[in-house]
Amino acid sequence: LFNSINSIYGNINKSNSAAREMLLTFSEMLRYQLYECNTSMISIEKEINYIRNYIELQKIRKPENLAIQLQISEDVKGIMIAPLIFIAFIENSFKYVSNDEDKLNEVKISLARSNNQVFFKTFNTKENINGRKMIDHGGIGIANVKRRLELLYPGKHALTIQNDAHS
Repeated sequence: LFNSINSIYGNINKSNSAAREMLLTFSEMLRYQLYECNTSMISIEKEINYIRNYIELQKIRKPENLAIQLQISEDVKGIMIAPLIFIAFIENSFKYVSNDEDKLNEVKISLARSNNQVFFKTFNTKENINGRKMIDHGGIGIANVKRRLELLYPGKHALTIQNDAHS
């Protein structure tokens, strides 16, 4: 698989540095998922690196009128967490973010620690089309995370999802 990725990388025109960089980032993300996530717990620093890589890919893919804010508190270092526990929420933030040409479109992600608890939050602006909310196509990402939280952190987690008119 990685040899194939390297072959593709070699065939991307050298003047297309964005595509080459995207493929390298994708390769690193894939390596993380395949080789490092085969354990029940992983260092939060590795998870943060994965999140940063995902955001870098989104920055290239999304329009320039999207403001992306990632705030990670220094005090989260050294924590072990379940791998890929945050990414479904981050993916949805980018999937459902507004694309309004006249307004600021935002994705905000924060990760902090207080009293030995981890606090993770995502926020995105969203748009209404002709007064209607965008349709959720019933993906399984959030449902899977909810179930994983129940199994891995029984009685030790809280999950709140707000779905307001514009955020």
